Amino acid sequence: MLLLGERVAINVLARCSGIATLTQSMVTAARAHGYKGVIVGTRKTTPGFRLVEKYGLLVGGGNAQRMDLSSMVMLKDNHVASAGSITAAVQRAQSA
Repeated sequence: MLLLGERVAINVLARCSGIATLTQSMVTAARAHGYKGVIVGTRKTTPGFRLVEKYGLLVGGGNAQRMDLSSMVMLKDNHVASAGSITAAVQRAQSA
C-alpha cells in the first residue's frame, strides 16, 4: 500500500514538474524574441489537478490569471456590445 501512495505522489510531482518546465521554456522563448508581456495559463485544467497545475505554471514563471470563474470578472466584446459601452458593462458587473 505504501508503494501505491508513493507512485501517486511521484506521478503528481512529475506532472507539476513537466508543466513548470514547459512554462519556463515558453517564457524563455518569448523573452528571447523580445516579448515583454506575461505568459498566462488558461483556467482549463485537468479535473482534480487544478492546484497542482496552477502551481507548476507559477513555478515556471507564468501567471495563473484566475483560479476559477469566481476569481474575477472577464468582460468580452459581446458584454460590452449588449451593455452599450465598456463603462456600462463594468457598472453592470460591479452591481451584480
